[in-house]
Amino acid sequence: MNLIFKDYLFKRFILLHIAGAIGLYYLWDPVYLLLSLLGYFIFALVGFEIGLHRYFAHRSFTCTPAVEFLLVVLSIFSCSSNPIQFALHHRTHHKLSDTLDDPHVAGTSIWHIWFQWFNRPRPNKYNVELIKDIKDNLKYQSVEKYGLL
Repeated sequence: MNLIFKDYLFKRFILLHIAGAIGLYYLWDPVYLLLSLLGYFIFALVGFEIGLHRYFAHRSFTCTPAVEFLLVVLSIFSCSSNPIQFALHHRTHHKLSDTLDDPHVAGTSIWHIWFQWFNRPRPNKYNVELIKDIKDNLKYQSVEKYGLL
């Protein structure tokens, strides 16, 4: 199982934002803007914030298998990561926060702090035991391996 954040996820995330900005400028349409906002709400807020962050990384609530499946699907389209990688990265952040081993070390400028584009995770500092509750789930492993269900 490859538990290293893949650069293509980061590049895809950046390219989608650039494509969205170009689309808003050259193809201006209020419907396009509303669909963009709806997509942001569904994928970024529900897929990333509720799915990856609150459910998979923190396990702050329980849900039915159908809702869990929906959160997995929406997390794929948030272009952030998959549940196993995100949970490992985020739980490592909480365990090692404010140390030099923290994968979210902010940096020296406002751009490092706001965007964290230059702060790549340090895979040799990860402890896979932090995600023992989700790492053996075949559904999450297929998302981690193939990027789909």
